[in-house]
Amino acid sequence: MSSETAAAPSETEAARANLLKRNSDDVGWEYGVLVDANNKDKVKCKFCDKEMRGGIYRLKEHLAHAGKNVKKCTSTTPQALEAKEKCKKAIEAAKRKREDNTLVYVTLSLCDCIFFCLCC
Repeated sequence: MSSETAAAPSETEAARANLLKRNSDDVGWEYGVLVDANNKDKVKCKFCDKEMRGGIYRLKEHLAHAGKNVKKCTSTTPQALEAKEKCKKAIEAAKRKREDNTLVYVTLSLCDCIFFCLCC
């Protein structure tokens, strides 16, 4: 009977852990977890246990020591320093991608306008 009660909490803990994991390949989820499965914007840093609102992007800013709206991670372990570099790269890549998409959209919009004006 004691073996059944010992197994129940571990199954419950495993189920809870699965609820707090996001089904995403974002690098930030290696270093943070959801605090509440019902609130996708509240995450917790695995290094310093800081809870924050703003989702995974805010967590990456926290780890990368980037941005003005977030407190920097205080952990100085080698894993935290590796996370800092990975998150910096991920933030920079997201910014480049956003800028590239904006540039393509503006270019297409100008071509559409020129084409429209020539046709009319």
